[in-house]
Amino acid sequence: MREWHLTATTAEKKKGMEFVTLYRPHRTGDKVPDEASLEQIKGGYGLKVKLSDGEFAAVLATDESASLRAFGLKSKGAIKCRLMRAGRPAEILGLEE
Repeated sequence: MREWHLTATTAEKKKGMEFVTLYRPHRTGDKVPDEASLEQIKGGYGLKVKLSDGEFAAVLATDESASLRAFGLKSKGAIKCRLMRAGRPAEILGLEE
């Protein structure tokens, strides 16, 4: 197992900061697509990731009362994910408290 420790700084002092980390577990020698996008949307973020056999998308809420909408996903203040793989129906997962 490898482990990395990262440090992030801002150009100027900030009262708050948000981080989104994308992990891509894979076997040694596997080709891993490097396409991913993160966009700030009202109430959170929209994340879209290319997979070797499909695509993953998510809306990530930063405000519990916000209505999020991106990549065909809708959520009210919660995380919602969609996994699409070739030849299989889309899998949708909503994560709420």
